[in-house]
Amino acid sequence: MGEMIGTPIIAFIVGIFFHFVLDLIPHWDSTDGEKWTKRQVVFTSLDIVLTLFIVFGVFGIRLTPAFFIGPFFWGAVGNMLPDIFDNVPYIKKWFRNTVFGKAFHKFHDGLHKMKPKPSLGIFTQIFVISLFIALYFI
Repeated sequence: MGEMIGTPIIAFIVGIFFHFVLDLIPHWDSTDGEKWTKRQVVFTSLDIVLTLFIVFGVFGIRLTPAFFIGPFFWGAVGNMLPDIFDNVPYIKKWFRNTVFGKAFHKFHDGLHKMKPKPSLGIFTQIFVISLFIALYFI
């Protein structure tokens, strides 16, 4: 998405916006009661590995110095930022203790209205990811 936008700062802002839009789609988040259990670590690690495979393997993005100042990178950073602040241990503890962080968490958590079973949630994630990959190559 960021690559199609062309400007890193706008890609960053659009990335944040689309994070919230995509959170409205029922998907599976393995939060394990907000604790970092073994299952949560495995799920998060798999998510990261698959994301890196898609970015570098499917999209063919090359890791060059230009990558880190480009719109693809900054769109991805913007898209991940809400979850980093609201879900990563230590960061979320500090963040949620701020006035903005409390309000942000309430808003962000409220977007996850439907919490489907893992099978349906993973299916919707695969569908949406496949759709975005297809749109990228059109």
